[in-house]
Amino acid sequence: MANWSHASASQINTFRDCPRKWWLQKIAKMETPSSKAAELGKRIHSVLEDYLTTGVMPDRDKSLCRTNSLLRMLR
Repeated sequence: MANWSHASASQINTFRDCPRKWWLQKIAKMETPSSKAAELGKRIHSVLEDYLTTGVMPDRDKSLCRTNSLLRMLR
């Protein structure tokens, strides 16, 4: 278990909402699962970041296939 050394404004808000959630995240270091929408956003961000850093257009078929599968999950 990690030692707790500081508190941010978001940590204080989390603690006010649910002390157990705060403890699990900050002390026990349990990760909160991502939502499906967050996963889609991460994928889109990754594709855009790759394009902007390399200048290489993403493989359209691969990108569309991955995006479509995530969109199906959101329904």
